[in-house]
Amino acid sequence: MSAPSKYLPWERPPVPSPPRHGRTALLSASAFTVALVVAGIASLARCDISAVAAPEPVQLRDCTPKIDTPGKLPFVAKVDPRFQAFARDLLRRHPTVLTIAVGLDLRTARPLFVVTRSSEDPVGSNLMLATTPKYPMASLAKILTSAAALESGIPPEEVVVFRGRPHTLFKNQVYPPLSGTEVTLAKAFAFSINPIFGQLGASRLGEQNILRWADSLGFNRPKGLGNGVPAGLMAKPADTFNLAELSSGFIRTTFISPIHAAMIVRKFGHDGVLRPPAWEAPGIDSTCQASVCPDSPLYTGLTSLFLLTVDSGTARGGFSKAWPLESREGYEIGGKTGSLDGTDPEGHYEWFAGYARMEGEPDSGIAVAVMTVNAGKHVLNASWTAATLLHYWSRHADEFGRSPVPATSISDTEGAAFTEADQDALADRPWHRPWKKKKRAGHRKKR
Repeated sequence: MSAPSKYLPWERPPVPSPPRHGRTALLSASAFTVALVVAGIASLARCDISAVAAPEPVQLRDCTPKIDTPGKLPFVAKVDPRFQAFARDLLRRHPTVLTIAVGLDLRTARPLFVVTRSSEDPVGSNLMLATTPKYPMASLAKILTSAAALESGIPPEEVVVFRGRPHTLFKNQVYPPLSGTEVTLAKAFAFSINPIFGQLGASRLGEQNILRWADSLGFNRPKGLGNGVPAGLMAKPADTFNLAELSSGFIRTTFISPIHAAMIVRKFGHDGVLRPPAWEAPGIDSTCQASVCPDSPLYTGLTSLFLLTVDSGTARGGFSKAWPLESREGYEIGGKTGSLDGTDPEGHYEWFAGYARMEGEPDSGIAVAVMTVNAGKHVLNASWTAATLLHYWSRHADEFGRSPVPATSISDTEGAAFTEADQDALADRPWHRPWKKKKRAGHRKKR
């Protein structure tokens, strides 16, 4: 199997034209050679060495991360050796049915760590598990619906009304009620209230807007997302209620991979580009100006929703245990949670997809996605796991942002040294949050 080219089709160096045949071409070449020799002798006679020295090549500034050769996953991904070792040891101590955790550099999208673990098996780095869209998207779909709502002019502070329970979705909850519980769109996102997003998709945004945003976020693309990453899968809604299910994520026909989830939050947390992982880390000129995050109402509004989820929403409990509030000063942290029962493998799926960056330094940051599948006694919270990984990044943010360690093959990350704070984080017990199992009908009878 031939090695992939390091050039994109439009970046290949020019290939010189083949020499012409015939007497005229030979005479022209001979005349050119004689002239070159004469000019060289004359330059040497004047001691003008620079006249014959080869000119210095022009160094082009590379300020924009480029996508490497698309189409195939690498045999061995290159990651940051320290971060990979920490993530591997974290998953080694806390088995579940399945756990996948990935981290991408916020600016370049190069992988910082890719770790996978199935049940009691050893921790690995299975790129197929991390990139295959076979896991229910759950409430991460609310990112898509929120983006469509903000684009249509619905601000985060707009008050919306729902009735019934916040984490159910029935047909009588799809249409806006005349009375009920009032919340803002921001709070509905932070606490993952299903009826609100079902209403938005079915009654205000419509199928066309939802599917258009699904396409912009990388769903149902026949050619994938680039660099060997398959596109997410989203079935077209069959009716209004099905559209409400799709918009809220309370459905099992929308599938995504952890790598794709990290790409989506990186898009909104940095430059607005759905950039695939840079398996070969791009080189960026250090003299380039820092990136500027999009400041449109859509991006700033969605960022505020992400921040509220961590500060006071569904991710608050996991973060308070793994990354105490007092040590988060100077960092901007946001994300979205999701949970849904699934069948491949069978269990309760939990998601956290988010990002962290230093305030005022948009290029110094990380996007992460953690998915855990829990069943029985093995229960591990995705928010706690993601917060532990993001807290590790914060302790070494200066190193990642200013003098990154060269990328290393995953197989070469054994034996990385940990600081005392890192060792304490690994020694912490996992934060468990067992869910309440639904009671079977007729389990309790009236006496």
